[in-house]
Amino acid sequence: MPRFARLGATANIQPLWAAHEPQMDELTIPFLGTERAAWQYPFGALLRSGGRRHAGVPAR
Repeated sequence: MPRFARLGATANIQPLWAAHEPQMDELTIPFLGTERAAWQYPFGALLRSGGRRHAGVPAR
């Protein structure tokens, strides 16, 4: 994550999708494994490393 800050890059994040729903337990975590699944939405790590974030929302 520190690379975002070093490059002055902005991460486009989609927090709407960062919800723990049943399919996360049934499909995503078994496919990715628990260690990689924990890094799906690293919003806090981006913040702590000094990276910029831009949150998008679905258009209505």
